[in-house]
Amino acid sequence: MVECKYSSDKEILVFEYPEIENIDLSHFPLMVNGQSIFDVPPHLAHSSLPLLVERLVEMDHSSASKEKDNYRDIGVHKACEQIISALRHNLDRRREGARRQYLDMSKESQIGALWRKSLQEKTAPTEEYGNGTRIPASFINKFLQDNYDPIKMAKDFRTIPIHLYFPIILTDANRGIIQAKLNTSYEVVDLEDRGICLYTYISENADRFEIVLDNAFALPILICNLSNLTSAIDVIERSIDYIIEQTRQRITTNPWLIPKEVIFNNKVSGF
Repeated sequence: MVECKYSSDKEILVFEYPEIENIDLSHFPLMVNGQSIFDVPPHLAHSSLPLLVERLVEMDHSSASKEKDNYRDIGVHKACEQIISALRHNLDRRREGARRQYLDMSKESQIGALWRKSLQEKTAPTEEYGNGTRIPASFINKFLQDNYDPIKMAKDFRTIPIHLYFPIILTDANRGIIQAKLNTSYEVVDLEDRGICLYTYISENADRFEIVLDNAFALPILICNLSNLTSAIDVIERSIDYIIEQTRQRITTNPWLIPKEVIFNNKVSGF
């Protein structure tokens, strides 16, 4: 969590997405591992999320003047850059830890031994990928479905810690997060203090944060004031509950996704 200290004479003016169906929420939450187990991207129900924000500006109403500098986003922008930079460091460190754990489990597992035997016998097909080749995902899936026996082999994968990040910016309790409601001519017709929102932040330094953003263009970040922290925690808890339930259903139907996560998760195992 990143806490940003703001003066209480400033408000954050936010603008809702006109069409929420087009929002990329694939990085909320941000996954360290578990990509093969989860329904990627984790399809969070919109009903569990707060106001989805496309743009925001900081409004300083302590000044009587209406100069251009009274409306800017530099404070939130800096906080978002701090968050994404911290995530880059932590994501790399966490994935390295998961990588070592996955490697140990893979080496000691029965399904891992069968896969290594398959590679030695060169029975797996390859396909062109980038500047090299890879084994098709369809072949890997079929191999796991045909060879993984959850009754005999589940003991090889007793514990797989999954790490998720929910980025959040916390402001002081007196700072409003004001939704600007627009008409069809994009004129402001009403203002409402929402106290919390989910902002899809786009960094101009996206090329430096590939490990965080991957192929996404934005990082969703919760923004709330201190008085709405309970609501933010509730959003996170409901999102986690939703993901857990969806994951439980997927694993029950497809138990072979567990060894797929450990042996073939290309973000962690390096396969």
